[in-house]
Amino acid sequence: MRSRDDIGQPTPGATARHGISRAVAQREGRRFKNGNPAITVRELTTSRLMHKKAIFHCLICLLFLAVASTSMGQPQPVITVHPQNTDACVGSNAIFYVEVTGNPPMSFQWYTNGVFVPAGVVSSQTNSFLTLDNVQFEDSGMTVEVWINNPFGYTNSTQVFLHVPDPHICEQPVSTAVPVGGIISFHVSAAGSEPLMYQWWFLRTGLPNATPLTNSARVDGATNSHLFITNATGSDAGTYWVAVTNWFYVGVTSAPVQCAVGLPPAASNPGSRIVNVFKSTTFIPTYSGTLPRAYQWFRNDNPVLNATNTQLTLTNIQRPEVGLYHVLVSNAFGTATSPQAHLQVRLTLEGTSPVFREEATDVLDGLTNAVPSLVLPATTVLHGVPLLFSTYNATASAGEASRCGVPATHSLWILYTSPRTEVTRVSTEGSDFDTVAAVYSWNGNPGSAPTQLMCDNDSGYDGADSVLFFPAATGQNYYVAVDGVSGATGTARLQVGENIRKFSYNRTNGTFRFELAGPFWYENSLRSASNLTLPSGWPAILTMPATNKDWIIGYTNTSAAADAARFYTVNVNTNSAP
Repeated sequence: MRSRDDIGQPTPGATARHGISRAVAQREGRRFKNGNPAITVRELTTSRLMHKKAIFHCLICLLFLAVASTSMGQPQPVITVHPQNTDACVGSNAIFYVEVTGNPPMSFQWYTNGVFVPAGVVSSQTNSFLTLDNVQFEDSGMTVEVWINNPFGYTNSTQVFLHVPDPHICEQPVSTAVPVGGIISFHVSAAGSEPLMYQWWFLRTGLPNATPLTNSARVDGATNSHLFITNATGSDAGTYWVAVTNWFYVGVTSAPVQCAVGLPPAASNPGSRIVNVFKSTTFIPTYSGTLPRAYQWFRNDNPVLNATNTQLTLTNIQRPEVGLYHVLVSNAFGTATSPQAHLQVRLTLEGTSPVFREEATDVLDGLTNAVPSLVLPATTVLHGVPLLFSTYNATASAGEASRCGVPATHSLWILYTSPRTEVTRVSTEGSDFDTVAAVYSWNGNPGSAPTQLMCDNDSGYDGADSVLFFPAATGQNYYVAVDGVSGATGTARLQVGENIRKFSYNRTNGTFRFELAGPFWYENSLRSASNLTLPSGWPAILTMPATNKDWIIGYTNTSAAADAARFYTVNVNTNSAP
């Protein structure tokens, strides 16, 4: 058995472990055995501790590297997208691409035919592009690869090839849809040994065999890179392609493309109309053109949300629905826009709805078409019925004179037939833009100008609307023009006649009924009395609060038979506002 002093003996003649030489040991008074310094128990213990400490430090370093590697992800480059074999036309640019993952910084080195390429490279930390400019036929067969490295390692891509075919189609023809009578046009771009020869082929829809095209009265370019067929018909629909041959009779064929021939769309006028407030209406144009077709409705040239059907139905119609409507219809062969239809709203609870005409029109002599198509009884004449209409897209007629010093810009004309002789009130109160209004007499002759009887700019409650009075005669036609100040347009509210209207008395049950509408914006109170004392002293029987909405009230006095006389008036509180 070896003694404790035998442990750790160095090889004879070598420097003692831990750097202790014989001379140093003698000076320090250490014991020797067999000519070598002996290592004491204390020294051995210290040596083992130092060795364990070194091992511990190494373990810490390895642990740190492992944690660092894990936290930073995959350290060495890994290619996720390799370059691909590429075909290019002579004279064009060829592009190769690689994509990698791994820790930055990344370095990319591209090689063609084993030679490093320093130019034409654009790289980031995750990808790199190589662009080879102006490739030639002699470049065909060139090998391309890329090497990627970072501080943790390197990798290289698969080797790919550049092909510069002769001939080669650089730009393929594109499928098309052509309206009947239109021009079919196809184009191909090819490169190769000149001269190149072209031959277009056609396979008619429904037939089994293709035929080469030849030039004719309608066909031009059957043996060129551009093919034109004029006055297209349904028999021209089908599949087209072109064969390209170079000087050495080596050929290539383009991808087949489709040609559809059909009828472009069309849409009729949806029909202007006047609708009573809170009612519904449906615009129903007629359509033509090849199916399928797509539709989009517009109000004042703005798309109506979710209005993509052949018809447009509007319910609970009020001020926001007033305007000009049209539909845009499209198919593969074109688009078409219908004429615009005016939707105007009468603020009344009675009468026929809708009436298919315009009550407010853009052209003065067109008002002959605005005469009501119904023979209305005396109690349902338009006198006193407010009308909502839009002046959007309206224009002034040539030579149309100013009104109250305001130049004509977007005027609309309204025909009014007076039911009786009286001083009649005209108001645009409740319009959403600054208006100017005027009343004219006119003989209906387009060669003569109307005569202005009265005009007003800003006499309304809000200082922007118009209020005027003019003497009217029974059965006489008058023409009211409404325009905007400084070119303004919007939704106008026109009322000719009293606020209280449509009187009716039922002798059977002794009830008296009438209708009340407006004026817009301010508080209105309906007052009644049995004698003609001052209106301020009449008690209010109904109050309509100030509101920014159009409103109508139908009032019925169920005990009218008991009254010897009953008078009604409306007071407007101009100090109120919603």
